[in-house]
Amino acid sequence: MKQNVIVFIATIFLCNLSAFGQKGLDKLRNHANFEWVTDTLEMNMTLYYEKNSYAEKNRERLKERVSRHLINTLGFVGVESYDNPIHYFIVEDRGRMEILLGRTINGNADPKNNYVTGIFSETIKSVYSNHELFHLISMNVWGYPKTWINEGMAVYSDNAWNGRDLYELSKYFVENDKYVSIGKLAKRLRKYDSMVAYPLLGGFVKFIDDTYGRETIKLIWTKGRKSLKRHIGKSLYDLEQEWLFMLNAMTDKDTNSTK
Repeated sequence: MKQNVIVFIATIFLCNLSAFGQKGLDKLRNHANFEWVTDTLEMNMTLYYEKNSYAEKNRERLKERVSRHLINTLGFVGVESYDNPIHYFIVEDRGRMEILLGRTINGNADPKNNYVTGIFSETIKSVYSNHELFHLISMNVWGYPKTWINEGMAVYSDNAWNGRDLYELSKYFVENDKYVSIGKLAKRLRKYDSMVAYPLLGGFVKFIDDTYGRETIKLIWTKGRKSLKRHIGKSLYDLEQEWLFMLNAMTDKDTNSTK
């Protein structure tokens, strides 16, 4: 009897959570300030863009690029397919994004509500990235991690930051007194300039993945950084020192493009 009650309560909870997610998604789909045109892509993805927008006028290029990033992201996460629906809302500028979400950003991901947002215009093409798709897919496949490794892996999924190599850019920050320790970023990421913090984290998790493999990344993702000492005999600080040593060993020729 007790077990049946627990199952019943869990079922109600999951139903309510699903309903909440649907409500959040419908809020965007039915937003009074947007007249959406929709397109359907493979793997159960729906694109939403505004009527007469840059996206509608360039929809074939948009669809090809988003499809490419979806495939890239699946490969990076290590899955062949993704069964959950993905809803991709695309606007023309940060002003429209603020009206849609209440925040002036280039894009975001909401894994619980199964949607991502981005900008597609002549001047801003944040949809030309794996970043938000990585957040959505990885958090539903691997679980919900700490923010620092989530953002680091999202940056690493593109293997660049604004077109710059992650290792080279990280070395540039070290050599120009802009470096922030991984420990500080792990504790209070939002305190630091994202244009420095995000590529540093991207470079660091790339180093872990290159050196210790994806299983170590997943270990940190699912169990936290404190699990490292027990499983590989090294702390996050130890890995950071190894990464800094590697960056220091890079030659000037390797870093010319960032200076």
